[in-house]
Amino acid sequence: MPQPRSEEEKIDALALRGEGKSLRQIEQITGIPKSTIAVWEKELKELVPLTETYAQNRIVIFRGHQLKVLDSLAKDKLSKVSPEKKVSMLKGLWEMERVEAGKSTSNIGLAIYTLISEAQKRQLEK
Repeated sequence: MPQPRSEEEKIDALALRGEGKSLRQIEQITGIPKSTIAVWEKELKELVPLTETYAQNRIVIFRGHQLKVLDSLAKDKLSKVSPEKKVSMLKGLWEMERVEAGKSTSNIGLAIYTLISEAQKRQLEK
């Protein structure tokens, strides 16, 4: 029965593979069976397209999350979440999108202040 392996062992073995070592060489260095390393390598290769898709679409993903937060502010879908927390979530998503697009995030303060003020007004109106 094969021994359970730690994530550190897995990372080390895959790093050796990335350096061009053969499965046999890695087995000799680490003591991890070639078959186990081959399975790990296959799993990693299956994740690569998903990772690339995410990397190529991060800006769109961040914008989608921002729209959900804005929608919840307008429709009060997240009623258990305070308006301040929603605005904070929006700020984080907006900054991630801006950084990803290589744009400045320095003007966010004014926008956040405005959103917090609007959220507080809505709370008072209820």
